[in-house]
Amino acid sequence: MDKAVETTRALSIPGLLNILYRARRLVMAATLAGLVAGIAYGVFTRPLYRATAQVRPGIVSYSDMGAPLREWALKDIVRWFRTWLYWPDLRELDEFRTRKGPPDILAEYIPSGPQFQQGGDVITLTNLNPDPLLAVRTLREAIDAFNRQASLDSVGSTMYLTIGGARVRMDKIRNDIDHLAADEARARLEIGARERALALLQADSLRLDLKIRRLEGGRAWRENAIGVIGGETEQARQRLAEAQGLLQRVMEADGATTAAPRTGDAQVDVLLQVAGREQAGRVAELLATVDGLSTRITEATVTVDTLRDRMATIDLEIARLRLERDVDLRKRQGDIRQEIRDLELRLERDLPLQRAQLDADWRGEKVRLDLLSPLEQIGHISVSDKPVRPRRLRAAAILTALGLCSGMALALGLEYFRRNRDQILAPGA
Repeated sequence: MDKAVETTRALSIPGLLNILYRARRLVMAATLAGLVAGIAYGVFTRPLYRATAQVRPGIVSYSDMGAPLREWALKDIVRWFRTWLYWPDLRELDEFRTRKGPPDILAEYIPSGPQFQQGGDVITLTNLNPDPLLAVRTLREAIDAFNRQASLDSVGSTMYLTIGGARVRMDKIRNDIDHLAADEARARLEIGARERALALLQADSLRLDLKIRRLEGGRAWRENAIGVIGGETEQARQRLAEAQGLLQRVMEADGATTAAPRTGDAQVDVLLQVAGREQAGRVAELLATVDGLSTRITEATVTVDTLRDRMATIDLEIARLRLERDVDLRKRQGDIRQEIRDLELRLERDLPLQRAQLDADWRGEKVRLDLLSPLEQIGHISVSDKPVRPRRLRAAAILTALGLCSGMALALGLEYFRRNRDQILAPGA
């Protein structure tokens, strides 16, 4: 009966509290030991910093429509990090030569669709290290190691084909840009040639002006000559008229003398014969004068007609030269100026626009080329400002609680052993 009462008392709350009270030194000692252990853990444990990087399957090629293609499964990437396949590359670095084992990199992802879906899902890589810079370098070198190793398999060959095609297109664009530079130099040379042609046209205009002035001078001389010859011809006509009148009178006087009868006086007849011969000489002179004047007048008339015909020819030539100067040369000058303006517009707008378009195409290919990678890093690798381990307060609280629980359990165990010692230590039946 007493043993049952004692057992009931021990199992009651007051009984338990009584046991703990009597073993309070033991409980307090265990609790204090836990607190000391927590403080020692926080003091002597090296602090760890967490570096975090986010990656996803990278772009290894592009579709015909330009859409990116990702060919790595999330499961394969996670397994690659969890099996420390990055360690052969990392241990070649100076920072890891003295390390005996690979650094742990935790790879986790939450799929947004069916499992092993390619692309779109983000994998979080985490590394804890006492040196925050080394933690960041560990993740960076591990990502680079994945890309190097992935470039050696079939997926990498697809990426290399894409890289080769992009570089060929970039080289072609660069050649087109060089051709544009050559076109620009050629356009400047053509502008110079057009300007020289324009200067030659201006020289031709001056040459035509000089030729017109020379023809106008010749025409003025001929016109003056016609005036002079016309005046002389008029005077010759007057003299011819006078000579013809005198000849007429002489002829009439000669006819009267010839018709006069002989007087019978020999001396008088001789005088009359002599007078007839003198009159005949004068008539001959007058006839010669009239013939000469007529010839001169005819020649002068022919000369005047010739000069006038030449003046008409000169007028036509002057009109033609003026038309060539005022119409043809101006038209050619306008065409050359228009060609120069077109070339200047090509230099000022067309070629710069083409160059800008080619530069944009080149940059686009460069961006597409830079995005090619088996593993794409999203953003930068971040590292915690403060150590994430150990958490001193939590560790001290946990170890103190463990010490308290251990002390209470030890006190209850010792009390149970004391009360049931005989049964516990009794030899077996």
